[in-house]
Amino acid sequence: MAAIFSVSALFLGIALMMLGNGLQGSLLGLRGSLEGFSNQVLGLVMSGYFAGFLAGSLFAPKVVAKVGHIRVFAALASLASAAVLVHSIFIDPWVWAGMRLVTGFSYAGLYIVAESWINDMSDNQNRGRLLGTYMVIQLGALSAGQYLLAVSDPSGANLFMIVAVLVSLALLPVCLAASRAPDFTAPETLSFRELYRLSPLGSIGMTLNGITNGAIFGFAAIYAQRIGLSVTEISTFIENYPNSTYLETMKRLDGLGAVIKQSWAEAGTKLDDFIENYPQSKMLGDALVDRAVTHYSQNE
Repeated sequence: MAAIFSVSALFLGIALMMLGNGLQGSLLGLRGSLEGFSNQVLGLVMSGYFAGFLAGSLFAPKVVAKVGHIRVFAALASLASAAVLVHSIFIDPWVWAGMRLVTGFSYAGLYIVAESWINDMSDNQNRGRLLGTYMVIQLGALSAGQYLLAVSDPSGANLFMIVAVLVSLALLPVCLAASRAPDFTAPETLSFRELYRLSPLGSIGMTLNGITNGAIFGFAAIYAQRIGLSVTEISTFIENYPNSTYLETMKRLDGLGAVIKQSWAEAGTKLDDFIENYPQSKMLGDALVDRAVTHYSQNE
């Protein structure tokens, strides 16, 4: 518990940041659909986040090594907060795509700061516990952010302001933390080719995982809105999308089970009709069964 308490300010900042990120991702898809953006345009807009994330992952470590964790966290959180507000001012897909790129760049740097900070404050005995707590807080806040969609009308600017407020508030616990920010040395670079050579299965798996998650979080709100779900139902759908898939699968299996039962019932009815019309067939069937049982008993 002492180790977790030592980075509690960082965990609080991450929770606020991810609340905003969870709300922003779903809000943009929903608002873009309400504005009449096509699926192709929305796909371009939402993919900007991941392009920026890739760029931030390559660039942010060098900046952190020069100016330190707290300054980079403050700068990138401010940049992410400003980018959110631009979405509400300019309802234009090209502007949105550019701001999503900025948001992805910012969040990549924020993740690097958080995870390197946790790694520095931990040792071999508690590193797994700290990183596990970090992931629970991160994904829990990301999921909880979906329910903020119901706080205000998605067609207005209020939800964008809420995102900006949450991301800005994430600065306070981190900048005012009493614990010392860790030293940081820029890591050695690793090319994609070398990464694939070291772990081909991991590289392919993470690529497919990224494609899947990008599609789900980018288009889940759009899909839910277009099938007629309310804003509250959209929030629940996105937050529980794995369970939603499970429930849909179970519904299909239940339907398949009903079809099988009906088929067996129809087959039984036809068999009864056949025996009624041809009673000798039942006598022949009984004789064959008796013969089979006798043969089995003799062989035993």
